[in-house]
Amino acid sequence: MKLFLLLAALASFSTQAFAWAGGGHKIIALIAWEQLSPAVRDKVSSLLEQHPEFGPHFQQIMVQELGGSLTKDQRQRWLFAQAAIWPDHVRPPLDGSPNPNEKYHHATWHYLDLPVFADADAKARLPTPKLFWKWNPGMPEFIEQRLTAAQVIDKACQIVPDATQPKPEQAILLCWLFHVTGDLHQPCHTAALFSVNQFPKGDRGGNSILLKDAPGDNLHAYWDNLLGGPGSRFADAEKTCREMLADEALMQSAAQSSPTIDAREWIQEGAAVAERDVYPENLVKLVIQARPHSYQKNNITYTAVGPH
Repeated sequence: MKLFLLLAALASFSTQAFAWAGGGHKIIALIAWEQLSPAVRDKVSSLLEQHPEFGPHFQQIMVQELGGSLTKDQRQRWLFAQAAIWPDHVRPPLDGSPNPNEKYHHATWHYLDLPVFADADAKARLPTPKLFWKWNPGMPEFIEQRLTAAQVIDKACQIVPDATQPKPEQAILLCWLFHVTGDLHQPCHTAALFSVNQFPKGDRGGNSILLKDAPGDNLHAYWDNLLGGPGSRFADAEKTCREMLADEALMQSAAQSSPTIDAREWIQEGAAVAERDVYPENLVKLVIQARPHSYQKNNITYTAVGPH
């Protein structure tokens, strides 16, 4: 089996794990790592070492966190987990200052939102968003910058195994493959709530629904942080990974998950979970009764519903 097929298939093993800030992404990556053969682990690690930012974004951070005396297995496991969070590592700084990694950051690459309509009125009156699933070589640059998560996986699955492609580009897309596979198993990355008065263009995957007295300041952040926040340590991710793998009921449930590597099926599954669990009936009722208001965060103005 080709390397990218194996990695994508194994990453889907974690379908039951919903949590995708740094801690969650590392846990998902480590669960996938446990399924890889030594030969595939070597290939992955070798390719990641060709990453154009390997020194500052991988090697230096690894030494700071774990020290310089590492076994081959420790080094490879850490690199694998770091690759899964790298696309979040290059996001713009929260203080609004210029992003030194701007060329690597692509906001739309992290999600593809199927619509969840708040009621029959919204479904009848609001247009269904046009969705894009496939990537083709030669797409214009402005489209490349705004690919969907499904297109990113499709691109990685074409570029990573192609021996004619530059290794640094393959390493970048391998990181995105790891990361987006995790993202698409977080239901807020696969669905958005649409309502006529509050969210005619969608609630940005729960980002526009503010919460009170809950981890994170909005519905999306609450789900993102369920297994660990952005600063979660590698050791904590390893511990949670071991606990999850030892949970027989969880592993039996995971074994029953679809083995497909089709991102469309993952997204449809995630949207169904979102409609059931992220947007339950009682929450949707509160949303459509609420009056939208604006708020600012990191110098950006958002429209939201929730506590003023």
